[in-house]
Amino acid sequence: MLSVSLTLQNKSTKDVMIEIDDPKMDQSLIAMIDGKEYKFNFEPHSNLHNTLDAVWRAMSNGYVSDSGDAGVDALLSRGGMWSMMNTIWLILTALTFGAVLETIGLLQRIVNSILTLVKGTGSLITAVVTTCIGTNIMAGDQYIAIVLPGKMYRAEFARRGLDAKNLSRTLEDSATMTSVLIPWNTCGAYMAATLGVPTLVYLPFCFFNIASPFISIAYGITHFKIAKIESSDSVTA
Repeated sequence: MLSVSLTLQNKSTKDVMIEIDDPKMDQSLIAMIDGKEYKFNFEPHSNLHNTLDAVWRAMSNGYVSDSGDAGVDALLSRGGMWSMMNTIWLILTALTFGAVLETIGLLQRIVNSILTLVKGTGSLITAVVTTCIGTNIMAGDQYIAIVLPGKMYRAEFARRGLDAKNLSRTLEDSATMTSVLIPWNTCGAYMAATLGVPTLVYLPFCFFNIASPFISIAYGITHFKIAKIESSDSVTA
């Protein structure tokens, strides 16, 4: 509601309040104010416009530092969002691939075959770890090794009354940790190129990466830190 106050300058009247109940006038007034603000702030030659434009271009296309120090320039110069497109496309492809396999029922057939060997929580987590490492080896990418096993086993974890964070932790302990240990995996190739050291040379020194899958399996066998779904009618292991 738009309110307009008018004062009638004569002896026989006092202040009069005129109320206009018209949403269109409210919108028109707001549009006028916004237009003025936009012209003031985003005028092509204004300082604010130039600043925002520079920030947006740096976020999108990257920033090239020219400080005169090679070390600082190498640290600050980056490619922006466009430099991450390969990774983003890879993630989207992994999600799409997993969704297709799940829709046509292939994942369920694979899971059913594996679950015939699963008797308890320990063997279930062992199956997840083995699947993640196998996917890392065959697919050669960490994201696929996380997405596919996650889709494969989430229903079984819920059926057994196990909280989803157990599955999430197992995926990290196996898929994420072992990806850098495989030379043809994208993570292993990146580490080797960045460090200038072949994957099989630095592998013996990756104690945490090697130990993580075994620690995760030990948690499952001993039921240590294995969270249950509260108030669930699921069948526990």
